[in-house]
Amino acid sequence: MIVLDTNVVSELMQPSPDANVLAWVDARDVSDLVITSVTAAELRAGAALLPRGRRRTRIADLVDSVIGETFAGAVVAFDVNCSPHYADIVSRRRAAGRPISALDAQIAATCRLHGAGLATRNQRDFAKIDVELIDPWVAKPDR
Repeated sequence: MIVLDTNVVSELMQPSPDANVLAWVDARDVSDLVITSVTAAELRAGAALLPRGRRRTRIADLVDSVIGETFAGAVVAFDVNCSPHYADIVSRRRAAGRPISALDAQIAATCRLHGAGLATRNQRDFAKIDVELIDPWVAKPDR
């Protein structure tokens, strides 16, 4: 299982996504790719924060389609079972002088609980959390 971070999903929603990211995703078995409930919330919040108008409506509709259709049945929830991992990640990062945002810690904890890798461009944000990190912008498609 590979969790797609919000930045990967956002890239895939672009009119012309990065060719490396597309190649990396195309090389995966689609059943191995999931998003977290945190990413679903971030995508919806991003659309809701746009100024009212056609662009906001179009992006909100696209987000609904991505969550409800593209990732139907492939949204992994952050729940109480993730909480020990969340606490460990937050405390270790803070002790190391490298705090992590609450949302990133929730995504990381979800990955840890499920033994999933994390596809993200934000490698530094997720450093040293005991989760395999993959950067689809630079990774070879077969990785």
